[in-house]
Amino acid sequence: MRLYRYRNIKNALLELEKGTFYFANYKELNDPIEGYMRVYWQGDKYAWEGLFKNYICSLFNALLYYYISDNEYYIDSKQDFENAVKKVGIILDLNRFNNVTFGKIFQKLYEKFLKNEFVQRIICFCSDNKKIFSKHIKLFFLFIHKIALYICLEEIKKYINIDLYELKLLEEFCHNIGYFINFEQLNIIYEDDKSHIDFLNSFCKSEIENIFLKLFSTDSDLYKKRRYRHYYSVRDEFPNIYIEKLRDIIYPDGHIVCFSKNSDNSSMWGNYADNHKGICFIYETKNIDNKEVIPVEYFKIDIKPVKYENNLIERNFFLSLGRLTLQQINTWLSGINPNELSDLLHDYLSIREGKIEENKWRNEYWKNFEEIFFRKMIDWKYESEYRMLMADSLHELKDKTKRVKQYDKECLKGIIFGIRTNIEDKMNLIEKIRNLGKNIKEFEFYQASYDEEDKKIILNRLYYE
Repeated sequence: MRLYRYRNIKNALLELEKGTFYFANYKELNDPIEGYMRVYWQGDKYAWEGLFKNYICSLFNALLYYYISDNEYYIDSKQDFENAVKKVGIILDLNRFNNVTFGKIFQKLYEKFLKNEFVQRIICFCSDNKKIFSKHIKLFFLFIHKIALYICLEEIKKYINIDLYELKLLEEFCHNIGYFINFEQLNIIYEDDKSHIDFLNSFCKSEIENIFLKLFSTDSDLYKKRRYRHYYSVRDEFPNIYIEKLRDIIYPDGHIVCFSKNSDNSSMWGNYADNHKGICFIYETKNIDNKEVIPVEYFKIDIKPVKYENNLIERNFFLSLGRLTLQQINTWLSGINPNELSDLLHDYLSIREGKIEENKWRNEYWKNFEEIFFRKMIDWKYESEYRMLMADSLHELKDKTKRVKQYDKECLKGIIFGIRTNIEDKMNLIEKIRNLGKNIKEFEFYQASYDEEDKKIILNRLYYE
């Protein structure tokens, strides 16, 4: 199968230097909707209790990390804190603390949290077979965030000197939560339009902000004021950071190399080949095990076409934990009592019991993962795109240098010069092709031009001695 890859001159020369592809993160691509996945939460009571257990223990972990770390050293901005929390704050497996002191602290925290009347109302509401989307769960986390904060700080004060005035403000809020939030109207909130939810989100965030403004105004010490600002970023952003991390838990990052089935699309030349001043590589795939591939180092990654649809991809968080071990999944889908297991565990546990072939289940999980990166909106259909996908399962591809991979140079068959490619760039490219070990006489060179009669871009073969 022949595929084409549009490049500007700079990137083309870099790729020819050593015969490499750069696997781009989906966030680096030009479509902001690339890789979008609509996550929802739908599960029974024990699944929701497992989620809320993890929330308060992760919050405690993040707060403790903040207190025992040198704030001036590692929290210079919200982004610095978010990265730190994502790295060490969110806990994947609560069970690993069972036989250490932290395990007893965590158990005390989540038992007190889950027995709170208002937290139970949220759990009961969510476990009624509803699809809870991000806009809802953000609001629900904000509803109970200060309850979780109060419980965590009550525990932390036993070990660390904290601001008791803040604890007093949180205590007052927890005692008067019914005044601020009408939990009887949860169904109205759930079914109402987005503007209502946005208003409630703003209201809850403003209540958190009010506490910090009071703290900020009561102290004249500049160092403490600066710490309050850092602390506010910790406290204000945690629910959003946590939800974002939940999305990351579902699937690893995906990194891709893009090709096209077409070489004569003027929009593609304009968008990806520097307004026709660049070039277009020609590749020939190899058929290995009935898959079309361009071998990349020791990988044989098959190349698949992109599907163009406007339908959203949806995934249930509770049923998309295939990256985790069965022990880790168990902690997410169990209630206050570890023996109270969610019915959703049946699909996972049936693997261990031999009722479902694990390979079949895992294949389905990775098939669902790939679908996210091989789907684009219909607006992009003109690209006729094909892709190679590499999953960052071991988190080693965060380093961009490790995403540069050598490909099988036999698959590179030719170059198409753009309508505006200048002679100097052509000479440099030909020299790079020679250095790559290609026979210039056999290598395919084409010149793109515009045919006035046919009103389209045509390719004329060039020959070099």
